[in-house]
Amino acid sequence: LPASAQQRRRAASSPKKVRLVVGIVIDQFRADYLNRFSDLFGEGGFKRLLDGGAVFTNANYIHTPTYTACGHSTLMTGATPSMSGIIGNDWYDRTTGKRVTSVNDDKTKLLGGREGASGMSPHRLLGSTIGDEMKLATAGQAKVIGLSYKDRSAILPVGKRPDAAYWFDGSTGNFVTSSYYLNDLPEWVKAFNRDQHCSMFFGTKWERLLPESDYARSAPDDAPYEKSPFGTKFPYTLNGGEDKPGTRFITQFEASPMANNHLVSFAKTVIENEKLGADDVTDLLTISFSANDLLGHAFGPYSQEVQDMTLRTDRTLAELFSYLDKKIGLDQIVVVLTADHGVAPVPE
Repeated sequence: LPASAQQRRRAASSPKKVRLVVGIVIDQFRADYLNRFSDLFGEGGFKRLLDGGAVFTNANYIHTPTYTACGHSTLMTGATPSMSGIIGNDWYDRTTGKRVTSVNDDKTKLLGGREGASGMSPHRLLGSTIGDEMKLATAGQAKVIGLSYKDRSAILPVGKRPDAAYWFDGSTGNFVTSSYYLNDLPEWVKAFNRDQHCSMFFGTKWERLLPESDYARSAPDDAPYEKSPFGTKFPYTLNGGEDKPGTRFITQFEASPMANNHLVSFAKTVIENEKLGADDVTDLLTISFSANDLLGHAFGPYSQEVQDMTLRTDRTLAELFSYLDKKIGLDQIVVVLTADHGVAPVPE
């Protein structure tokens, strides 16, 4: 073939350059949820990945305990807790004689949250993450950002030198960061906290997404072992028993599907303002959905609440993927979805 024809053929067969890697973690997401509820999924969420992606059916953690911090640090470092230094969500530190969390850091300040509160950082994490290596490989040009409701779930996956990590502050209902990353909360984050504050969900009713008959595969609603101060039977009204948004409302909201919707709205805002995936340098965004875990601890993996949370997470992911496709193009994005750990059945 003439050289020009060879070049055209090569260009046509070559995949487009990856502009953005989106690492998604669903906290306390058991592998069997993908099978147990598959017939109730829509087309654009989990099915999009199951039908169009590579599915690893024998992928297991080799460490114990499989806590949130351990899972999130392992995912992006490839290092088990004995090597990464993240041996739990919290532990007794023999050097200071205090109990510490995986990310608390008294040398930093919280930005956007309660006045005077200390911040968080990855200073206990040993080694490097994929994001750290992307920074090195691109002389710092790659943008790396982590998002979650939990601080450890936003911080640990993106490593030591990301552009930022943002998490949800339960005392204020704001997305926050710490002085480890930035000198001040960006104006666009402040605007999001003002204009799309979680209080906009106050009074929202959470009902089953599908007809009640579709939940027969789960345990009966309002099982005696379910433990929540906000009730154990559908429907739920997100108000925390308060007349106006307060900390009890925020606590209830954090463990609802609406929190995942809120996080995706924030993720879109991050992509827009940080211009992720806008050039030929591959960026990394990690998103960890914490609400599934908070709800699962209260109701157990065979509850109707967890089933509905899973179905709604499917729809939330479909919304995210649709946005990414329109904004950047899914043919230029690598999506990775996994869990930080599963959960055992409720003993009762």
